[in-house]
Amino acid sequence: MKDRILLFLLFLLPLQLVHAQSKNDNQQKYLRAKNLFKQEQYVQAMDAFRQLAAVQNNNSFAEYASFYYALSALEAGRPAEARAMLQQIRRKYSGWDQQEEVSYLLTRVYLEEKSWVQAIETIREIRNKRVQADAREMAANFFAREQDLSMLKNLLQKYPEADYLAKVVANKISRQPLPEQDQEYLQQLVSTYKLDKELVNKPGLGTSQKKEAYHVAALLPFLYNDLQPESNLHTQNFVLDIYEGMKIAVEDLDSLGVKINLHAFDTKRDSLTTKKLINTREMEKMDLIVGPLYPGPSKVAFDFSYENGVNMVNPLSFNPEVIQNNPYSFLFRPSLVTQGKRAAEFASRSFEDKNAFIIYGPKEKDSIMAHSYKQAIEKNGFRVKRMEKIPAGEESRINKILLPGNDNRDAMKEGGSLHQKNVGHVFVASEDELIVSYTINALEKRGDRLPLVGHESWLKKNIVRFDQVERLGVYFVAPEFVDYTSEGYLEFRNKYRERVNNLPSRFAYAGYDLMMYFGQMMHQYGNLFQKEIDQEPFRKGILCTGYSFTNSNDNQCVPVVKFNESALEIVFQ
Repeated sequence: MKDRILLFLLFLLPLQLVHAQSKNDNQQKYLRAKNLFKQEQYVQAMDAFRQLAAVQNNNSFAEYASFYYALSALEAGRPAEARAMLQQIRRKYSGWDQQEEVSYLLTRVYLEEKSWVQAIETIREIRNKRVQADAREMAANFFAREQDLSMLKNLLQKYPEADYLAKVVANKISRQPLPEQDQEYLQQLVSTYKLDKELVNKPGLGTSQKKEAYHVAALLPFLYNDLQPESNLHTQNFVLDIYEGMKIAVEDLDSLGVKINLHAFDTKRDSLTTKKLINTREMEKMDLIVGPLYPGPSKVAFDFSYENGVNMVNPLSFNPEVIQNNPYSFLFRPSLVTQGKRAAEFASRSFEDKNAFIIYGPKEKDSIMAHSYKQAIEKNGFRVKRMEKIPAGEESRINKILLPGNDNRDAMKEGGSLHQKNVGHVFVASEDELIVSYTINALEKRGDRLPLVGHESWLKKNIVRFDQVERLGVYFVAPEFVDYTSEGYLEFRNKYRERVNNLPSRFAYAGYDLMMYFGQMMHQYGNLFQKEIDQEPFRKGILCTGYSFTNSNDNQCVPVVKFNESALEIVFQ
């Protein structure tokens, strides 16, 4: 969209100079202002173009200076001023032959401001087919970034002729996890707007086969020399821990009459290596794939799973993209979207005040969880009074969000904007140490025990003091919670110590519970167990809390815990 504006300005340049030849003073003003614009000194350029546009007599630059002023304002991050000038151009210079370009830029301003209706209305007014096509493409790019799908669907219902919006809506639906997709509506969009039929071409599940023994492939980077797992995977031998947990589970399953043949394949965290493994004859007999853990190899296995109808499960990932558009792909852990939804369900059942503050960090996963929480909490009748993204280096802003300033001391009193009833509760979607610390410290200074919902990663990374969060009554979303006092955990720990001469990590727990759960599912329902587990509401775990894949391909069981007498206890699941 910026390239189009620059091309337009280059087109204007010869015309401007011709008009300026007899107006040397205005020409010099124009060139100085344009030079400021080229140097990206947009605020100074705004002032220069404003002065030029204000010249009353013999000013052939008035329209162009006004247009440049609006563009400079937009680039300076002042869309309201750009909008006001563009609207003035439309009124004051209605006969100007570049009004279509003015409408294009005004569309961009509305899109920047998320004034979706005004943007669509403005696009409809553009008569030049080339300009309108560019404006439609620009709008589609903005709509693609918008996460509120229900809002986009409502917008399309109001403007059914906006086929560029229809394509965005269809693509967003097709990227949802299969159980969440409105297939009937998607089919309607594809038919009405002549979209790509592959958006709705989903494979039908094959016939599940019950066998005496099942073959499971562990596609893991066993011998990768420089293990650098994701930020939350701190243990150097985490891959071996996963596999060791799986092996113990295979032995325990055997004692229950469930026969599993476990095969180890070293992906070396490399796509080409994984592809060679996938193409071997041995892979043809696999009933379940565990892994891979990293994006490249995972994509290779994902394609194999989809094309050959073989179930696969990622033991560690929270990324919802891992299971999108593939009914054979599972997440053993709850996705970030699911965690946000379940946290909101807990909050809506637990807190009387129907308001919420949401604070989230700059990472994409923070944004995913925060927006999932917002959408779910609002569906449950709550109001999100404030939602703040905290960029790196601006963590001190949290004090301004939660604490009154010196000139606003009454804000925490009854009826004030920061009173507990008006805030309701705080949800923090971030593992950033500074964001968490500023939030905890701000709540301590408030002194009113404002409810806070955080994440169990704060405890695992030692970001917070246990006594501090217990005193504040902080709740933690805990998708990996393990009861270390349970009989199942104690038995597993003893078996693991006998084999490895070390204590098990959370990766060993994941490997064990995953194999126990999916091993029993195959034994009970066959190698394709989707329909059956879709109808199972909840199954208690051995180490982890439990599993539920009802209407989803990721685990829907998300406990919420808090400290009680220095021990974590489950308050919701």
